[in-house]
Amino acid sequence: QALELKPESHIFRWNYALLMKKHHEYECSAKLFLEASTLDTHEPEYFFNAAACLSKLNRVQEAKQNYVKTIELEDKKPRYIIEYGKFLCSQNEFEEGNEYFQKACSLEPENWELCYEIARYLRDAHKEYAKSELYYKQCLSINSMGYVSASYGYLLYLMRRYEDAEQLLKVS
Repeated sequence: QALELKPESHIFRWNYALLMKKHHEYECSAKLFLEASTLDTHEPEYFFNAAACLSKLNRVQEAKQNYVKTIELEDKKPRYIIEYGKFLCSQNEFEEGNEYFQKACSLEPENWELCYEIARYLRDAHKEYAKSELYYKQCLSINSMGYVSASYGYLLYLMRRYEDAEQLLKVS
């Protein structure tokens, strides 16, 4: 009903799209996010959420376009950049995805959580162990908390580097 009351409102479309997304209604949600983005072309969240929904629908080119538009509008927000990197990796475009991961980390070089998220993603979602190790090392150079070390130890175990894993897990 909110759309009927104010059809020109991007805010109403945004809220309804979020509701539809929550219920996994990606087709409807993507349509509403895209409509909202035509009404307010400067809001990156509309493009970002549209991209996420389009990705779920396997509409790869449209998802890419919306992720790129998101980053054009807000190129200093690591969250957008990391999610686009993950999307690219899900399309087996690992080199380009890795470029976006590096860009995200360079925006906040002291934010170990970004590196940790990327390291775990590459390890668990794609078994890209060598690339994952680079991010773990970067993360550990900033913060060597126990659970980060343990997570890295698990990666070393998966890489069949059992002695290294055992040493690291003893310390953490």
